Amino acid sequence: PHPEAGNSQSQLATGLPQVARRGVTPFSWATETGVGTDEKMALLRRHFRRRALEQGAADLRGMDSIFSFLWHWYALASRSIASAFAITSIDEGNAWDALMRRFEGNLPFAILGLGRLGLGEFDLASDADLIFVVSPEINHEDLFGCARLAEHMIDTLASYTRDGMVF
Repeated sequence: PHPEAGNSQSQLATGLPQVARRGVTPFSWATETGVGTDEKMALLRRHFRRRALEQGAADLRGMDSIFSFLWHWYALASRSIASAFAITSIDEGNAWDALMRRFEGNLPFAILGLGRLGLGEFDLASDADLIFVVSPEINHEDLFGCARLAEHMIDTLASYTRDGMVF
């Protein structure tokens, strides 16, 4: 994996499993317990905007192949999505912990990127098409919890704040 993708062998301090695809991990501040959800959402937006400007400048310099540019955009989008998941999971707290215990630490659903994100060809003009797939072993109550987590995660990524939005 790309160096920015993180270490797929480590576990987050909060006990959340790593995002499986290509070893993507959230930005370190997304898992900190002393920072509130609103501040983390602002950090996510500022971090995405700063990295997008850096990547845009690199694109303009044209010093790399198109595949390298697309990889950097994909890595930024993937880490932003992983960070939104971490922020949301921590914010859900006890409900998420109980769900993880029932599934023995295994993630009871998957988050899949579709379109250019799923192909690893994401760029600044792309949108992030996500689909959430749940385990067939999940009960109705847990399904509701996963749906709430997915809604909260999308809200973390897409809501307009004074710091803008991510996607």
